[in-house]
Amino acid sequence: MTDTAHASLVIGEALIDEVALPDGSVSRTPGGSPFNVAIGLSRLGVNTGLLAHMGDDDDGSVLAARLASDDVTEIGARHGSTSVAHATIADDGSAAYDFRVAWDPRPTSDWLERQWTHVHVGSFSAYRDGTRRLLERALDRPEAPLVTFDPNIRASLIGSRD
Repeated sequence: MTDTAHASLVIGEALIDEVALPDGSVSRTPGGSPFNVAIGLSRLGVNTGLLAHMGDDDDGSVLAARLASDDVTEIGARHGSTSVAHATIADDGSAAYDFRVAWDPRPTSDWLERQWTHVHVGSFSAYRDGTRRLLERALDRPEAPLVTFDPNIRASLIGSRD
């Protein structure tokens, strides 16, 4: 049962985790920390929306189907290519990563009309252009929502310290 008194907006990445094993096999799974947080909140009965960049490609359809099956509302319009986090696992178990990430979320026109009581921001998206503006708009309410942040960021995604 969905809790109508509480509503969570999750802002962040939704992507395909692609893992290549030493035997040549490749697995592809919907993922991204904010994507998983949105699903977890919904499974706990919280009315949840996800604002992410999801492509209008086959991978975006896979992500959308997973969100729909867990009763998470897409708050953004799908366009472009879906992000992929590719990991290659070596024989010794070490991993090398290649991130093909797109970040241009396009919120639906009604996203600010919802009464979000909680806003969660993913670490990668927090470092991307436009996210601050989206977050400020989501938090500009008479009663400020609870804000949570996932500090799990890969240094290769945010560039140099300068």
